[in-house]
Amino acid sequence: MLLLTSIPMDGDTDPETEPVVDGTDTTVDLCTDNDSDADGLCDDVDPCPEVSDAAQAPYEGVTHEIPGVIELEFYDEGGPCVAYMDQDSENRGDTDPFRVEEGVDAHGQQVETPGDYVVGFTYAGEWVEYTVNTQAGVYDIELRYSSEMAGVAEGSVELRLDEQVLGTFTFPDTGAFSAFGSAMLTEVPVPALSSGVLRLIFEERYINYSWISFTVAP
Repeated sequence: MLLLTSIPMDGDTDPETEPVVDGTDTTVDLCTDNDSDADGLCDDVDPCPEVSDAAQAPYEGVTHEIPGVIELEFYDEGGPCVAYMDQDSENRGDTDPFRVEEGVDAHGQQVETPGDYVVGFTYAGEWVEYTVNTQAGVYDIELRYSSEMAGVAEGSVELRLDEQVLGTFTFPDTGAFSAFGSAMLTEVPVPALSSGVLRLIFEERYINYSWISFTVAP
């Protein structure tokens, strides 16, 4: 919500920006008629301004199992603002895109294992989701990535399970997109869920992500 203070009332103010006087402050809510999904963000700055009626489902009908490894290019079906959020609708995987009709920039360039794919060309605020079945337990969680972050001091990814924050990975540059490293979260409690939703929120740009694994902590 955007709040502006001390706006003069001259009688000709657009109704959408009509000031409201509460006795102490003069404020205006620019999203009164400009917030299609009622999430408090104005449509002109909201990457997902409208509620979609598309159904979210596991990629090719296969739910990911935890414990286990999730290849990150196998994010859910359902499209933008349902299964993922990307800054544009184009897959920028250049010569080897994966799921070419979708906006997530999954591609097979500069991968760790030939024939594999990564989710790359990331920007802050983008996210992807995965339908998962989880066994209750305490897990060590490994995120495989590579980066030439061009001056960004540290990468960061927030991990959520059904809106519960499991933790935030932080990690250094690996020096090249062809050089992979691992970021870790250790001893993370995970509840038992059937068809839960795992979300990765990318908080830095220009990082490739290959897979995430959940291993029962020793």
